[in-house]
Amino acid sequence: MGEIFAKAILPVLAVAGLLWWRGEQRDTAKREARESLVAACAGERECLGVVDRWYDLCFTNAWSGGTRRVQADLGEEALAKCLNEHARQPLFEVVDGRE
Repeated sequence: MGEIFAKAILPVLAVAGLLWWRGEQRDTAKREARESLVAACAGERECLGVVDRWYDLCFTNAWSGGTRRVQADLGEEALAKCLNEHARQPLFEVVDGRE
């Protein structure tokens, strides 16, 4: 009985661990992206209002949770586009840091 339980619980624990790790990864990306947007607003009230009001929705739409073979990723362009659409003006743009 104990052996059957051990065989059944190990896959469940592995899946739970994977889901927890993906959640941590998402939370970190969400926090870091928001901090970057707030910094880019440089204290401008209208810009900060857009981030406060629409960030959660836009982040959820721009986040790709990934799969076994594809890494989770935040679509920066999609996030900026969503925020700009809700602001009804171009407040944000993605700048590629590569030369």
